[in-house]
Amino acid sequence: MPATFSFTRVFVRLVGLALTLLGVVIMATQNLALVPVYATVAVALMIGVWTLALLAARAGVHAGFVVLIVILGLAGVVVSLTGEWVLYVLAGVGSLAGSEDLALRIERCRLVRAAN
Repeated sequence: MPATFSFTRVFVRLVGLALTLLGVVIMATQNLALVPVYATVAVALMIGVWTLALLAARAGVHAGFVVLIVILGLAGVVVSLTGEWVLYVLAGVGSLAGSEDLALRIERCRLVRAAN
């Protein structure tokens, strides 16, 4: 699990950075040809966040927090369909922040297990 966790954590970080940069480029240039690429990268990010949530659940992170992150990811998907980009950005940033918190909680659970 440590290798899967490390890979997923780095994947979410890199895809989040790529998505942010791609979003800025689309907003600045109004290049709508990049929107399908953006949507594909956004799906990859949500899959990464949900994978991290699954790993967190297996590691023993509090189930309520894991469910919150999964729901936040779903909110990003639903809000993206409405066209409210401000809410979409907030949901995306919330998912990224939540994934970092999940990663820290996974590490904490692993340290507690190693100490016992």
